[in-house]
Amino acid sequence: MKKLVIDGNKIKLSIKIFSGCIGIIMGVFEIFSAYKSYKASKTVPKMDNVLKLFKKWYKLFHIEEIHMDKNKQYSKFLKTFKNKKTSKLMESIITGFKVLYEADGLNKVNPNGGHKVALTYEIITEESAAHGDAEERGWLDEEGVDVEPDFYDIGDAMDDLKLYDDPKLGLKGDVDSREDFSKLPDELKKKVYQLALFKETAKVFEDNWGAEGVESSSGGRAEPGAWYTSYKIDSRENLESGNTENRGLHLKGFTDEEEINLHGFMKTKGVH
Repeated sequence: MKKLVIDGNKIKLSIKIFSGCIGIIMGVFEIFSAYKSYKASKTVPKMDNVLKLFKKWYKLFHIEEIHMDKNKQYSKFLKTFKNKKTSKLMESIITGFKVLYEADGLNKVNPNGGHKVALTYEIITEESAAHGDAEERGWLDEEGVDVEPDFYDIGDAMDDLKLYDDPKLGLKGDVDSREDFSKLPDELKKKVYQLALFKETAKVFEDNWGAEGVESSSGGRAEPGAWYTSYKIDSRENLESGNTENRGLHLKGFTDEEEINLHGFMKTKGVH
């Protein structure tokens, strides 16, 4: 009688493929729902869940690890289908993504605001550490990750500040917060905008958070012109090589006041 041999790797691979297929099916349903909603109401769909879907798709197909802003992700995703035969289903999915891509740009509070976080890196090997230097340094994203908030981010910030609970402001609490935001006095607008901006900036910090935390170049003081360093980035490549990777986060387009206030906000997130 032939002995039954169970291949653990094949089982793991099958489970991974099955999980990936389920994720794609759920993602397709989500895209169709967003697209259908957009066509019916002409409103801009929310992006957070779609962005998470992008990351899942990239990991599933091993395209590459990404540290790019939303627009770059959409463009790169769509380019992967350029000049390739696609089914009717995939054409519909791509159309849905194009709608979301185009709509996201229209939904920015200040499309020309220019708030970005540029990313640098340094790789330290055992040999370079012995000489007190890095083996390699460079830009991870010189142009910078776009952190300009959209009106959904503004709505979340207004909710965080409990402005919808203030009857004197007369806010409607619509999904699209444009009208409510326009009613606010200038000083309150500024406060809401900065909170939304800082929350978007914090997401970039979280995506590049090292095992040994993030530290400001100002030594803990709130002052303009500071940059931030994330120490000991966890990744499979670094784990296998034994190298240490640190990343620099550099603010672009921020005013002195915004940089100072951001420092205080990031301290609440654990930045030193």
